[in-house]
Amino acid sequence: LGTGVVISSDGIIITNHHVIENAGNIVLYVYSKTDTKKYQTKVIGIDRITDIAVLKITTFPLPESIAQITWSDKVDIGDDIYTIGHPQGMVWTVSKGVIGHLERNITSPWQTFIQHDSLIMPGNSGGGMFDEQGHLAGINTILIPSADQTNTQAWSLSVNIEDVKWSFERIMKWGKPRRPALNVMIDYNDDLKQLSVTPNKGSNAQKSGILDNSVLLKVNNNPVSNYSDLFNILKSQKDGDNITVETLTNKKVSTHTFELENWEVLEVKTD
Repeated sequence: LGTGVVISSDGIIITNHHVIENAGNIVLYVYSKTDTKKYQTKVIGIDRITDIAVLKITTFPLPESIAQITWSDKVDIGDDIYTIGHPQGMVWTVSKGVIGHLERNITSPWQTFIQHDSLIMPGNSGGGMFDEQGHLAGINTILIPSADQTNTQAWSLSVNIEDVKWSFERIMKWGKPRRPALNVMIDYNDDLKQLSVTPNKGSNAQKSGILDNSVLLKVNNNPVSNYSDLFNILKSQKDGDNITVETLTNKKVSTHTFELENWEVLEVKTD
């Protein structure tokens, strides 16, 4: 049992990937006093890293109660938020909380969580976190228990709406996120405020001639001095795109162009 969010009136739904990961048949119910129908769905695409799945209702006619969602423009620390879901099977439960932090990265730089104290439990996964205007501000994904072994919930984490939108738009366009990868090891020198890269063996970056421990100067002619600079550029690309990298090695500046690889494929190979 999990939760989903209606995105558009043509039956598009967002939920967590882990909610439907092992499901052979995915059905959903809508919040309605009169509509108790079981609606069949199909998977449009998944983003395992961000933990997002996009579904589409395939049973017609579509529910009358679904409508177009509005994305939240901005939430901030201290804002009131609301979550909707089915904690431990208690269906259609609304809970209120306060945002405690805006950027928590737990497992991947590609997945940013909003931390809050609204109650979420198993069954809430994939449900919406909404701002005070009722606009979608995140997708509820993880509960963090307290460290005192009492099973008391300490914090909730919801995927940031910007990451949700990024995954959703790419899945709707290509059926998958097509997340790009340089396929290099990256080090950051805090004193010099610069990134250095070492290509992984056999990577396109290595084949382009980039040497180990090269300082990264520019990517696609944009200056790069930290992780945020780099990821902002990568997020605008997709696997298979050509990228141009300017590096500094032994006081020599050189330019390299190569094809971006696929982040998910590389992660699977690493596992």
